[in-house]
Amino acid sequence: MIRRLCYAALLTAALAFLCLFPLRSVEEHCHVLDRELALAAETAARGDLAQAAPHAEAAGELWDHWQPAANMYLRHAELDPVKEAIGEMLARLQTGEPAEFYAACCRARLLVQHLSESERAGAGNIL
Repeated sequence: MIRRLCYAALLTAALAFLCLFPLRSVEEHCHVLDRELALAAETAARGDLAQAAPHAEAAGELWDHWQPAANMYLRHAELDPVKEAIGEMLARLQTGEPAEFYAACCRARLLVQHLSESERAGAGNIL
């Protein structure tokens, strides 16, 4: 009887880890991505696209690196708008219009924040 309880406890712990690890990963990746987008938006708001470019490109690289893994446990319907927003942001960087780039950064940030919040384990998302 004790042996079965130990096996059940181990199985429960393993399942909890496997279920919660991807959620934590989403929060961490979204936080880092949001930080880069915030820095890009902040410098673009001052009209300095030259300083915003490294942050925007870093955000694009972070997204490109993380998206294949995220596709394994997140729905495409949640990931595709973020991908489009980051692509638009990088395209706006090339046009050289700080206001358009800033707007694209803000949109990408909102979508990344929404992605993080929607995957957070909490009563609001479960009920």
